[in-house]
Order: sequence, then structure tokens, then C-alpha cells
Amino acid sequence: MSIGKNIIAKCCCGNRKDGCASECHLNKGDMASLAELAPGQGGIVTRTNRTLRAAQKFADIGMIKGARVLLEAYAPFGGLLRVRLLNSSMVLHSAEAQHIMVEVE
Repeated sequence: MSIGKNIIAKCCCGNRKDGCASECHLNKGDMASLAELAPGQGGIVTRTNRTLRAAQKFADIGMIKGARVLLEAYAPFGGLLRVRLLNSSMVLHSAEAQHIMVEVE
């Protein structure tokens, strides 16, 4: 399933949606990193790693505790992911997104 230019939806386990194992999906109220969400899943930011090099940049754009985020899609090889925050889409490196913890909605 293609979403946008060169971005393919895949599930949190790394498989494309049509081949996904159902046990990998997160449920409402689960705590997970932003990188673990499946496309279409959202959450509320509970904390970010302050030692992360981009922590101040994330705070400047609104990625703070209590902010709602939605994972829109993953890049084909998993290095990047597209998220929606404050009615804007942005691309993050998956390594950085692993340091952003969310409560799944």
C-alpha cells in the first residue's frame, strides 16, 4: 500500500500491512516508542529523551509531553517515518523516534 511519494505503509513489526502478524499491534493505553506504532496509530507523548541531540528541536515544533501525534507512514527501508503533529506532517529518523515515548490512543 503506497502512501505519498516513495513511502510504503508497513506495520510495527516491519512487515507490510497485508502480511502482518496480529500480535504485533499495540492496543489503546499501551506505552510504546513512536517508532513502534503502526501507520494510522496515534498517541500522546509521555516523555522524550532529554539527552537526544534533537530534543530541543522537537520541543520547538511542539513535540512535548501531552502532544498528540499520528504515525502516517514509514519509508520503504524503515530509516524514516512520517508523523502528523499539530496539523503538520514531518519526517523523523526512526532512531530518534525510538526515544519519544507515547501512550497509544
